[in-house]
Amino acid sequence: MTLKESAQTAYAAIKTLQPDLVVTVIYNGQTCEGTRTPLVDGTDLSVSGEKGMTSGQVRVSAADLAKPDKGKTITVDGVDSFVTNVQTDGVEAFYMIDFTNQRPVEFSSDDII
Repeated sequence: MTLKESAQTAYAAIKTLQPDLVVTVIYNGQTCEGTRTPLVDGTDLSVSGEKGMTSGQVRVSAADLAKPDKGKTITVDGVDSFVTNVQTDGVEAFYMIDFTNQRPVEFSSDDII
């Protein structure tokens, strides 16, 4: 088994063991599953429903999705997102796609002090 195959096997196991990290990614007519880091809110919004910029990173298998160029639009978990950077891992098995998007801020009852 090559290092690339080992990495892909490990990634499949991570997606199975951590289903809460799995999101659907769409680019250029292709759809695949990826894993997303937690979103980072880049604004200081205080009213639920306000729209603010968020950013994050999604990792996808290079075999499942064409490599998006910086500046292109992808859909991550149903939200259109702007690609800010794309990196390929050392064995060219994955793309790590940095993105930003605009989405409404949602507060839960746990956020109220």
